[in-house]
Amino acid sequence: MKAFIRLVIVLLAVASASAVVFIAARRPAQSPDPPGESKTVYTTAQYFVMQGLKEPATAKFPNLAEAKLTPLGPHTWRVQAWVDAQDTFGAPVRDAFVCQITRGADGRWRLEAVSFGP
Repeated sequence: MKAFIRLVIVLLAVASASAVVFIAARRPAQSPDPPGESKTVYTTAQYFVMQGLKEPATAKFPNLAEAKLTPLGPHTWRVQAWVDAQDTFGAPVRDAFVCQITRGADGRWRLEAVSFGP
């Protein structure tokens, strides 16, 4: 009889553990990108990139789907894309860029680094 009770307890423990694993596996994963965050990050990076252009008013960026956004931490992002803009002589130039930005505790974005070129 004791062996039977032990067997029932073991089976209940295994069933409980299986249920917990099953429920945890079905839970949707937390999105690392809150709604609209990618668009905000990309728009902010564009602003900082424009500061380094000779003729920022002529800047044209690819759409968000063509850019590469990489989260580097909870509030830091790397943005890679290109920009078409005119140089000082009015000639169109396409430059690749990499921009790293961080959102501070106050909610303001800060430029960490920006580089142009291949």
